[in-house]
This record gives sequence, structure tokens and C-alpha cells, in this order.
Amino acid sequence: MTTFAIIEDGVITQLLVRDVLPPMHPDLAYVEVPDGTQRYQTFDGNTFGSIPVGPAETFEDRMVTSDAIMSRDTETLIDLAIARGDSLPQGMLDRHAAKKLVRSNG
Repeated sequence: MTTFAIIEDGVITQLLVRDVLPPMHPDLAYVEVPDGTQRYQTFDGNTFGSIPVGPAETFEDRMVTSDAIMSRDTETLIDLAIARGDSLPQGMLDRHAAKKLVRSNG
């Protein structure tokens, strides 16, 4: 098997492992890369680098992300409705679960 990658702005954004590269849209410029190459590795045209390490996510970051999913007031109302046994739309329950997962650092 051969590993192919799309490299955007010096970073590997997509990998495809195949025997032969299938026909693709011309805008998708896959290039052959060594086995073991990983997404988000850097590439300067000659050398593959490591995966950059970003800053650690803080509790405040997680709270901002969770509040973007659903406001705290809405979350409280959903918690109360669930406690009462009310039926709620699945989409609302999914967002509620996503918010709790983000806050728990899941």
C-alpha cells in the first residue's frame, strides 16, 4: 500500500492509503509520502516535521465552547424538563449532551 497526502500551507491535511491513487478532481493534489506520515505534520517541501503542539485548553475555553452550543439558561431548563420526565426533541437532547461533554473535557 502507498500513502498519499494533501498538503496545504505546509501542513498535511488529508491522508489516503491505497494501492493506486484513484481518479480524483484536479483540485485535489495528492502526493506520495513515506509510510508513517501523520495528519497535521508539517512539510517544508523537503522535510516532514513533527505535529505542532497547541496551547493546552483551559476550563474557561471549554466553557466558552459549551456556551456557544447552548446557553446556560437553556441547559438549566432542559435539565429541569429531563428531571420531570418531559419529552424533548432529540436534536435538543443531542446539543445538551454535547455541551456537557465539552465541559467535562471529553
